[in-house]
Amino acid sequence: MADIIRDFLIQAGRYPLLTGAEEIELARQVRQGSQRAKAKMIEANLRLVVSVAKKYSNRGLPLEDLIQEGTLGLNRAVEKFDPDKGYKFSTYAYWWIRQAMTRALAQSSSTIRLPIHIREKQSKAKGLFREFSQQQGRLPNQAESEQLLASIGWSLAEWQQARQLHYTTSLDLRVGDSEQTDLGSLLPSVTDTMTTVEDWDRRRQLQQLFEAADLSDKERDILQLRYAQGISLSKIGDRYQVSRERIRQICTRSLRRIRATDLMKTWES
Repeated sequence: MADIIRDFLIQAGRYPLLTGAEEIELARQVRQGSQRAKAKMIEANLRLVVSVAKKYSNRGLPLEDLIQEGTLGLNRAVEKFDPDKGYKFSTYAYWWIRQAMTRALAQSSSTIRLPIHIREKQSKAKGLFREFSQQQGRLPNQAESEQLLASIGWSLAEWQQARQLHYTTSLDLRVGDSEQTDLGSLLPSVTDTMTTVEDWDRRRQLQQLFEAADLSDKERDILQLRYAQGISLSKIGDRYQVSRERIRQICTRSLRRIRATDLMKTWES
């Protein structure tokens, strides 16, 4: 097992589990903006990330990548968790962790094989980003990302280029009622936004749009299935036990809400 994974497992075991009362109190502090409480909730649930990652190992992504994606899912769970709804955080977080990993597996199914030296740098960069997220309880902004990448001799542009090569982009897939518009047109170009948006990764920008449009988990999943994975309306309908037309309506409505967000209007202006 790679040193970075072993270190993560050791680190995860150092943090004590939270009691139900501690969980509720920290979650309430998170909702009030406490980054310290957020970091504590993430640290206390790293074991869950490891547990889920092991279930999805040997499916196309290294365990290290699964852990990184799962940690991002855990971060999202901490942000979204409502302690007053009466369910355990671990139950809620499991869904977000699992979703992050399965989406990463789906996106990596069409990867382009990169030279070994680039893959090694990618691995180092992922480790740096993961460590930063664990320590700060959030993803690094653009300036922080540049500093982290510079420590391994990489520029932000080089990192972005490597990611674009590694993952088959889904932003040119057709959307809308007549499918005459590509999803990428809903976002500004990477070049245009790199200097104005802290979160420089287009995938993160897309997630920001989903959040701004207040899309439900179901709506997000349907958009991902339709436009990221290219699954037909009929097959998605079968999965959700609704008609093809119903899925089309959900896609159209969701995209309309994305276009109507202040965030989208700001980017367009």
